[in-house]
Amino acid sequence: MLYDVIYNRKAENSLTSAFDKSIHLVTRNKNYPTEKQNLNFIFADDEIWDEFWNLYYEKIPYILLYLVEVIVAIFEKYVDIDEETSEFNRYIRNLKIILALSEDDNKELESIFDLIFSSDHLSMNCDECGNQFEFNIALVNEIREDYLYTCQKCGFVERLGQYFVSDELLSHRRKIMIDNSDSKNWKLVK
Repeated sequence: MLYDVIYNRKAENSLTSAFDKSIHLVTRNKNYPTEKQNLNFIFADDEIWDEFWNLYYEKIPYILLYLVEVIVAIFEKYVDIDEETSEFNRYIRNLKIILALSEDDNKELESIFDLIFSSDHLSMNCDECGNQFEFNIALVNEIREDYLYTCQKCGFVERLGQYFVSDELLSHRRKIMIDNSDSKNWKLVK
């Protein structure tokens, strides 16, 4: 799928169509040919730019989602996150993605979100005061609807982009050290 979104020249709505048009004055690909008596992007009007930006903003979220999954997989591998924590975070990520990308009202998905945060296995502490969050309706709604949420005790604003894992778990895992003394050949140090 990622190949089709970015590179597939046979797909008329891949990003390659925009890339090719931006670096070639004339394109002959049957899926995105240059119009007769025109040059790509040279005489672009608002309609052409709107098409370009619509294509771009239609595809970029999927590329970014893929990158997030790669980054999270690397993080989980090196920090040795247990399967249950990994799965829990994946559920939250996937629900937030579906809620963000969907234009429909997703009451069923919202109830799943509520179910995740009603779990007895979930605990989160404020990074500022250390208070353990109580997952009441107001907090769960704030977490679901925004990427920021507020500590009920001190008012410190947290961000949802963080990976939910206990500080205790992270403090007992190995530390990742990177030796960058040779600027061309960085390496991990145990």
